[in-house]
Amino acid sequence: MATRAIFDLSPGMSVGSGVFDDDHRVVLELAALLQDIRPGAEHRALVLSVIGVLDECLGGHFLREERAMRSGGHYRFAEHRQEHVQFRRRIRADLAAYRDGLMAVARDLPYMVAAWVRRHILLEDRAYDGWNKGKRIDRRPLAFLALEAEPKVRHR
Repeated sequence: MATRAIFDLSPGMSVGSGVFDDDHRVVLELAALLQDIRPGAEHRALVLSVIGVLDECLGGHFLREERAMRSGGHYRFAEHRQEHVQFRRRIRADLAAYRDGLMAVARDLPYMVAAWVRRHILLEDRAYDGWNKGKRIDRRPLAFLALEAEPKVRHR
């Protein structure tokens, strides 16, 4: 499939840290999974679950990245964090729109996520050469960070 390449993390997109590259792969694979789900009401629960897991993984990845940036005294930390906040708001808005019946979200979201992640890696993450090196990186599995990134709320 020709469109599958957008979901691949090429070696040229590495940020020089295996743990961050792995996080990026997870996010892109979740977007690819969403793209592979056939449209239809019978897959609604699966689509909602994948978007929810995608949002949680983004939360964990962004937490890992922001902690590393903060501990390194990164000069653009606040601006970079704001990009993360805005992106998660978009994901959550799309999740709500899909839940409310806007089926086009399942078609459009995977490509929006892939394009945002690729742009963010190339224009933001890779521009800070060296900030992600060393012991400042929390290397715990992404699932643990995803749980930690979420506020303590009761889900309905």
